[in-house]
Amino acid sequence: MNYKILLVSALLLSGASCKKYLDVTPDDVATLNSSFANANETQSYLVGNCYSIMQRLADVVRNPGFTASGEVIIPTDLPANQSLPGNGQDAGFNLMRGFQNAQNPLMNYWDAYNQGLNMWQAIRFCNTFLDNVNTAPDLTPDLKVRWIAEAKFLKAYYHYWLIRMYGAIPIADAALPVNAPSDQVRQKQQPVDSCFSYVVRLLDEAIPNLPPTIMNTITEDGRITQVIALAVKAEVLATQASPSSTATLTTPA
Repeated sequence: MNYKILLVSALLLSGASCKKYLDVTPDDVATLNSSFANANETQSYLVGNCYSIMQRLADVVRNPGFTASGEVIIPTDLPANQSLPGNGQDAGFNLMRGFQNAQNPLMNYWDAYNQGLNMWQAIRFCNTFLDNVNTAPDLTPDLKVRWIAEAKFLKAYYHYWLIRMYGAIPIADAALPVNAPSDQVRQKQQPVDSCFSYVVRLLDEAIPNLPPTIMNTITEDGRITQVIALAVKAEVLATQASPSSTATLTTPA
């Protein structure tokens, strides 16, 4: 009987001890605050998250202008089709073959399926950056202004990418909390002209604070400049004004 009492007592004590210590968050767990703890971490978030989707857009496998051009032939009767790297690498080729469908779209940039990328996640990265860039205590005013301009350009560019593919879209101007109710998450589509105007406004806000050229090409080659932003703005306005383009863009009822 004494052994049983000792065993029960030990289990009760161990349970209380576990509860006490398991509620403590480990020191080395990354948090949002740690991503903006200083200038270096803030720049890492900008480059590693906000820029990352744009960098992956340069992948030729994800470029229908390459894989759906008719100039690239991908064998489809091989047991292991590895003509191009990655899973679903023949998505663009299947577009050309007429295999696009509504159930599981190819090159799906809305949900990130079939060689598409999650553009909404990219926009959320930019919104999160803009909400927290002022946190870093050692970030100089000049760098802060430039990085904010870069994040605004990227947010505009990702919206434009979606508009060009899907027409009228919701405007994701702020990062919603993860516990936001469904009525906040399910945002309504905006008229196409309002979508274009939003993109142009963001570009206009970003352009004056972007560098004219990249001086340190070793560490900053590929970062956004005024020339790049102006070129994108010209394309956005030309797309909006093009009758052949706007005729295919849908406007919500």
